[in-house]
Amino acid sequence: MEYLHFGNASGEPLVILPGLSLKSVMNLKDLIVSAYAPLAKNYDLYLFDHIEEEPEGYGIADMAKDTLNAFDRLGLDRIHLMGVSMGGMVAQTIALLAPERMLSLILCSTAMNTVHGDPAVFAEWQTLAEQRNTEALAAAFGKSVYTPSFFEAFKAPILASCSGATERDFRNFLISLSAARAFDVSDEIRKIACPVYVLGAGEDRVLGTQAAYDLIEALRCAYDIYDGYGHGVYDEAPDYLDHIAAFLKGEKTFRLAMKHIYGDGVPEDNDLAFTLLTEARALGHMEATYNLGVCCHYGYGTDVDLSKAFALYLESAEAGYGKGMELVGRFYNRGIFVKRDRTQAERWLKNAMESGDPDAVEEAKKEWSVSQ
Repeated sequence: MEYLHFGNASGEPLVILPGLSLKSVMNLKDLIVSAYAPLAKNYDLYLFDHIEEEPEGYGIADMAKDTLNAFDRLGLDRIHLMGVSMGGMVAQTIALLAPERMLSLILCSTAMNTVHGDPAVFAEWQTLAEQRNTEALAAAFGKSVYTPSFFEAFKAPILASCSGATERDFRNFLISLSAARAFDVSDEIRKIACPVYVLGAGEDRVLGTQAAYDLIEALRCAYDIYDGYGHGVYDEAPDYLDHIAAFLKGEKTFRLAMKHIYGDGVPEDNDLAFTLLTEARALGHMEATYNLGVCCHYGYGTDVDLSKAFALYLESAEAGYGKGMELVGRFYNRGIFVKRDRTQAERWLKNAMESGDPDAVEEAKKEWSVSQ
């Protein structure tokens, strides 16, 4: 398995898993290094290719295991993992197989299964690949993945990127396409416990826009949906990597804040932790928002202010954070700061019990018993 290594060697590892392609992405090394320059400033980047020859029946789980073996050989322990399209399927599987490795998970134009995908798109790709029609496959792929204006503007390099495809390239493409179509972790997805960021597209013809919303609903995570873009938004949107950088910075800032709260390898400092949590919240980190609520609730690094605490808990709850939902339900159930409201209490406690967060589920069940 080939890989590309570049960026800031002193930064945290960020592993990128690309999507389905007819030819190896290693042919585009210079373009990749240039494209990911905004992330390379602060992170130690690794981009992994697929194995050179995929055996029949090679599935997404096999890809994940081979990638984990490569991590072992390179000494990659704790990582940020970014998966694009089919690479996002592999990334989800890695997060389920090796949760102890995950600092965060970034899912780009991907899905937990292909139920919302366009069967006609997959069928066309398969037929053209079986016919070994390189130019037609490249054109069909580009038209499905990109917006019409982008495809027309970059048609020549898109078609050229597939030229010279070998018999092995076509075989690998068909095996990977079959693996992606068979992929389904909908029964397990809620077990992913690390921070997750989902980026989807409002006009995704390949996997369907609803695929991103399904991930967001299941993972209760941070997200952005790009309206007006298709599946290949990761190549088209000029601020795409800026959003990813902001998520990563928010996660790093949050982890540092929590270290200062508990004195984990750094001085215990609630004032500094409060400042860092405020910065992480501004970057869209919902767990930081919740923990700011805790600070305002109990006076850690700031004055006790139940009004601010409730507002912050509610903000995190509305963003899908389970513990925030449980506390909003508790506030309404017991009349803490807000007027007691059983309807609102049961609404938020029920949401918490469905959140997939084990702690939130357990506490919500206890609070639910009090409300009955």
